Amino acid sequence: MRREDRGQFYKRNAPTGPTGPTGAAVATAYDPSKTSTYQPGQIIMGSDGKPYVVTQLNPTGTPGQPGSTGYAPLTGTAGATGPTGPTGAAASVTYDPNMASSYVKDQLIYYNGDLYTANSNSPTGTPGTAGSGYTQLTNSSRVGRDVGSTVPAYNPVDSATYIPGQLVTYRGQLYQVLNTPATGTPDSSPNYRNLSGAGATGATGAGVTGPTGPTGAAIATTFNPNNTSTYQPGQIIMGPDGKPYVVTQSNPTGTPGQPGSTGYAPLTGTAGATGPTGGCCTGPTGPTGAAASATYDPNKAATYVKDQLIYYNGDLYTANSNSPTGTPGTAGSGYTQLTNSSRVGRDVGSTVPAYSPVDSATYIPGQLVTYNGQLYQVLNTPATGTPDSSPNYRNLSGAGPTGATGVAGAGVTGPTGPTGAAIATTFNPNNTSTYQPGQIIMGPDGKPYVVTQPNPTGTPGQPGSTGYAPLTGST
Repeated sequence: MRREDRGQFYKRNAPTGPTGPTGAAVATAYDPSKTSTYQPGQIIMGSDGKPYVVTQLNPTGTPGQPGSTGYAPLTGTAGATGPTGPTGAAASVTYDPNMASSYVKDQLIYYNGDLYTANSNSPTGTPGTAGSGYTQLTNSSRVGRDVGSTVPAYNPVDSATYIPGQLVTYRGQLYQVLNTPATGTPDSSPNYRNLSGAGATGATGAGVTGPTGPTGAAIATTFNPNNTSTYQPGQIIMGPDGKPYVVTQSNPTGTPGQPGSTGYAPLTGTAGATGPTGGCCTGPTGPTGAAASATYDPNKAATYVKDQLIYYNGDLYTANSNSPTGTPGTAGSGYTQLTNSSRVGRDVGSTVPAYSPVDSATYIPGQLVTYNGQLYQVLNTPATGTPDSSPNYRNLSGAGPTGATGVAGAGVTGPTGPTGAAIATTFNPNNTSTYQPGQIIMGPDGKPYVVTQPNPTGTPGQPGSTGYAPLTGST
């Protein structure tokens, strides 16, 4: 056999060498069915997208989840830590003299119901006292006494009058005026400081990113009913009504500005100086409105006034003058009879008629008519126009006329005269316990009734009612 043949023979019969082992995956996606095959040192990509290294045989649980064993987070070498960003602005606090040295410039301080700002770091003195290191922003003692004592809403027309330190609200946020003229709108102008947002976030460190500086606490926080247990006295809360409130106690309850809430006080702005009083005199008080109808009482007749309606023996009279004399319905008395109950059902027109433009030419002064559910008395003839707008009629169903405003002097305007009591009242079943004999009630049927007893029952004009009598006109 030739040498070449022998070489060929050996080549043809030599066995193939074994296949080398498959290299391990650099990182294997986590598969809970294969955890028994995981080897220490193997890298597993967890279901949270992060790499983990296997630290023992047969690891259990899911990498990165509580209760798992045999997995450790794979971490790179940390770079140098960058500088920490500056701390955000300090939050508002209730004044504490023992903590004043820790206060910083522009920090908001709540004291005795009012808000102050620190003029410098470690301010001295007590807020609200002369020479202290605080500037007063609000004045709760003047709420309800001065125009502008509550924190006003931003108004571009009024902005020219704003002064530094003044508070305004805008779109549910609280702002402080910094500069004058306070041009622009509070949400974008550098002339305003937003007291409702969070303090500035610390700057990012240079180089390898260091941790972000802590966020400053909110100066004014939007109300959240789920967080009220965390509110602290002195903290400022923006209510759902867009107005600022200061927390006055721990665990305040209810909604700021709503009835029944506790632990919140409206945040009020400092009132402007009171303008000088006029140099002259106060205008005279307007006249008192007309007196209400009453049941005749001879012991009280001296107090009756002209045109007052008096109820006596089932009929209605009007006083001809102040302190009328005599007894209603008798000759020579100082009363004019308006109704005649003894003739109801016997004379045409004996009940109070509804207004009719056709019949109005026959009306006489003192006559009663109804119109649109109201009771009117004819004052003049011819009784032209409709009762609701004509000066020829007097409305007996509404309140007596309001006294005219006093003539304005050169100084302060005189007070408006008191409103007269209602002559005829619209029926209200909830108020029947307050009805008095002689009082005139307009029933649901649009007709007038006179109360004849205390605590009348039922509905005027309806079967079964007691204590009401139809008011009838004179024949």
